[in-house]
Amino acid sequence: MTSPPKKNRGAGAVSDASPGLVRWKGRHLSRALAKHNSGERTHQPKRAPFATWHRSLFLTMWVFLFQGGTMLHGNVFLEGETVRIDAGRWMEAKGCGWRAVDYENRVVDQGVLAEGEEAIRLGRLGVGYYRIEALDLEERELGWTSLAVLPAWKESPSPDSPVCVDAAIAWFARDDVDKQNRFARLAKLAGVGWVRDRMSWGNLEPQPGAFAEETTYDSSAKAQAEQGLRVLQVFHSTPPWAWDEERDGEQPSKRFPRDLRHIHDFCREMSARYRGQIQAWEPWNEANIEPFGGHPVDEMCSLQKAAYWGLKKGAPEILACWNVFAGAGTPLQTEGVLLNEVWPCFDTYSIHSYAGF
Repeated sequence: MTSPPKKNRGAGAVSDASPGLVRWKGRHLSRALAKHNSGERTHQPKRAPFATWHRSLFLTMWVFLFQGGTMLHGNVFLEGETVRIDAGRWMEAKGCGWRAVDYENRVVDQGVLAEGEEAIRLGRLGVGYYRIEALDLEERELGWTSLAVLPAWKESPSPDSPVCVDAAIAWFARDDVDKQNRFARLAKLAGVGWVRDRMSWGNLEPQPGAFAEETTYDSSAKAQAEQGLRVLQVFHSTPPWAWDEERDGEQPSKRFPRDLRHIHDFCREMSARYRGQIQAWEPWNEANIEPFGGHPVDEMCSLQKAAYWGLKKGAPEILACWNVFAGAGTPLQTEGVLLNEVWPCFDTYSIHSYAGF
């Protein structure tokens, strides 16, 4: 299937009289202007297969997160929408020429960015991944950004979908409600059913029994719930008021609290606070490795029991997950789970394998 025909830009087209074109000369300027004004395309791109556009969305999400995209939801558009790309942040002071290529590196459009213009307008494009390149006077690439065009979902993704995202929206878009909303919509557009978020215990309970109001975690949970996403929340890092500096070394925040009633009470308050917005909890992350405390399995089992009963008291219906292992686990770790009879205290058993199967 070909993409819809592109409309002529009309009054918005760049003409020979447009300011800012003096840096383009000779054949480069003539060719760019001719194609820019006529709306000519080298070809009509084919509709990309599912695997291609699904992968392209994640490529585009990466570029958005780490290269600073600013347009509609990270330069991700639905089929039939007009594609408009912000040129300010990645083309600034890099020249005024641009070229758009598809996933197979075929040119689909090119033109000149007039002085004062803030966006590149590509009209309607077919489903697929596209790369927009900034060009100098000799048409050498100086920078790039990307975009994806996706087919519209006819129904919401199933929560049983195996496609999930470890998004950490509360941290990557800390205290930025607009970004949190955009990131959550990107996840929805990707077709995921579940996202994983991040939480720091001390940010929410800076003093024992005293809980912060209206944090980045609240706005993140709200943004994801509004997009119909199911959230797996993980927390770690013991707050200073629960440290035992004499017994827990130079970095006591990595260690579980010695008084497990603290973890029980925190879990109870959090599952009640986010009931209906967060559907699953992991009490701690990869506690068996040094960056998160290097705890032996018996300590992990003790924490799991305290966290489980707290989570279920605050919201009985939520999923209380095992405080996830880093690595596929060892026979001794499995034996420890069995000997400590902790299996009634988790609804899912999780590992981070870091290896192929």
